[in-house]
Amino acid sequence: MWRPIGTGDVGECVIVLRHRGFARSLRANGRYRRWHTCITVDDDIGNFRERSTMMHWMVEEIPPRQAPPAPPTPTTNLGGPGLISLFTWRAQPSVEPLRTIRYVRVNDHGHFNQQGWATFQFYGRSLYLLICRLLYILDEPIFIGDEGNFSITVCVQAGIYGRRTPLVVDLPRCEEPMDIFVLTTGSPVALELPHPNIDAE
Repeated sequence: MWRPIGTGDVGECVIVLRHRGFARSLRANGRYRRWHTCITVDDDIGNFRERSTMMHWMVEEIPPRQAPPAPPTPTTNLGGPGLISLFTWRAQPSVEPLRTIRYVRVNDHGHFNQQGWATFQFYGRSLYLLICRLLYILDEPIFIGDEGNFSITVCVQAGIYGRRTPLVVDLPRCEEPMDIFVLTTGSPVALELPHPNIDAE
């Protein structure tokens, strides 16, 4: 759990994200070593004077969208026409990362069976293909309604106390396992999901 703490700078919406149980702060890198752009954790041991400006984070309010955005379409050649190619397509192992997807089906009220987790191997980063693969595995209808929306919504969750966040962009460039929560599109729990309007100015 991370707690936002004001830096004390007057007139600035700047915070430090600090771990609740330890004296550790999130740090953005890349200013001095341009190739080192990942986010790390610094032990400041409560010494505020040792915090650099790379531990400062701006606070911006992002308004919600009216409706969930459509998942990004795959940019790769699927090797065949029609939706069937989405289910049978396999990326080249030498090009796309292979990761383990751990998934569970969530009911309309947000509950799920703790023993109901299952896994599969997934090549690539395409959210579109991930949804299609889950539809195939779960034997769910592809679309719901007349708008052409997928019948399922997929989410991630940052830890057991985190809020479920809908996936709306392709997966990160890594091979770490991912936990995916599968919701029914249009269900009460799916309608409660926040969809930030990242295109808003």
